[in-house]
Amino acid sequence: MEEQTLAAIVVAAGSSRRMDGIDKIWAPLAGRPILAHSCLSMAQAASELIVVIKQADEVRAVQMLEGLHLGIPWRITRGGARRQDSVRSGLASIRSSRFVAIHDAARPLATPALLDRTFVAARACGAAIPALMVSDTVKRVVQEQVIESVDRSNLWAVQTPQVFSVNVIRRAYRQAEGADELVTDDAMLVERTEGSVAVVQGELWNFKVTTPGDLEMAEALLSIRHHTAMARPA
Repeated sequence: MEEQTLAAIVVAAGSSRRMDGIDKIWAPLAGRPILAHSCLSMAQAASELIVVIKQADEVRAVQMLEGLHLGIPWRITRGGARRQDSVRSGLASIRSSRFVAIHDAARPLATPALLDRTFVAARACGAAIPALMVSDTVKRVVQEQVIESVDRSNLWAVQTPQVFSVNVIRRAYRQAEGADELVTDDAMLVERTEGSVAVVQGELWNFKVTTPGDLEMAEALLSIRHHTAMARPA
């Protein structure tokens, strides 16, 4: 059905400032770039894929996507100076889908099952995000000094992919146009304009690769996942 169609936007135009000079989306992970893993997981649950990339990476991205044989229509579009500029570019490239998943390319371990779960929730209320309850003690720190301990009982750590009705997220971005605020999370804009954002259970391994240590952890987890899958009976 047309109302069930889902586009996936993979945002891959960031600067990788904490990766010791490595452009993390091209860092090798189990024989493929991080970006490839993110695209493959989204493509398994979406009907079209849009990859938002830096201008300098366009040719390389096309070659990678051609080699992945995704089985769904895909295209690339050029990112902007800020994350919200890149997402706007991706939203403008959607052709016919009624819903859209927005995913950080630096989360290569998200599963298609997570996207499916979030999509189901978004169809019910127009917007849904995956998240994990915060389990560690949280401190507010200023200039390396603890200011206060924060009540964690209602705190959740948010992940991507985040899924929205295309009309809802486009309207949220239109209303935020011209604002100077740095948007790190697309649901922030929807919360202000639409109000209702559902939360589904996220995945522990769906962390954002930010440092070289994160990359080593992702490699180890992928190896465990591969061996677990191989050990299951046919």
